[in-house]
Amino acid sequence: MDAIFESVEQALHVSFMVISLPSRQKNTFRLALIQALEQVGDLTARQEATLEYLRGTRTESTINFEGLTGDEVRGQCAMVIAAVKDQLPQDERNAIWIRYARGIPARPPKAGQSASPGVPPSAEWKRGVFEMASKLRSDVGTAVTDRNTIMALIAGHAFPQQREAEFSYASIARESGYAVRTLERTAFKVRKRLRELEQNAVQRLTPMFQRDGVVFSEELQPVL
Repeated sequence: MDAIFESVEQALHVSFMVISLPSRQKNTFRLALIQALEQVGDLTARQEATLEYLRGTRTESTINFEGLTGDEVRGQCAMVIAAVKDQLPQDERNAIWIRYARGIPARPPKAGQSASPGVPPSAEWKRGVFEMASKLRSDVGTAVTDRNTIMALIAGHAFPQQREAEFSYASIARESGYAVRTLERTAFKVRKRLRELEQNAVQRLTPMFQRDGVVFSEELQPVL
């Protein structure tokens, strides 16, 4: 059986996005995914590759949904998400939720495009932010101990494209009373710790996903 995804990160990104959308028939399901990605605006390289695959403009896709119905795709994605919940330690699970279960930000109207309500962050994302903020108050050893402030810094990590508009250090400083420089130093430690946890989670999930044919494994390829 051919693997569905090229990497664990791709499997996580696509799976959380798919499950955040309503279940639909095959064609409307594909269109819904296209519309969801188009709403993002500035796409990452991984998001752009996914969008090209769904549009049919990418000749060599790194995602293989060939032969799967919309329900079967959702089933595979649900298995990926279940592995995050059931197989990862709490801190790693929360870091993955913060990165990938964040939904799609709303988009205001602009030239040639109507406004979009986006997809709100999932309950898992909110739980991950809350639990991680509680842990990071002591884990990163910073001068910031207020949980709401750390939650705002985590949100800035999850939505880097909105950091200046909605999660700027200046606005957080006004609300929290912490100095901007203190917030900058704390945010650096928060991002560093979350990235470490994400990497640990990916390493833990990789052999599971390779074994189950979810992601590509060189060992599973025939020798020509």
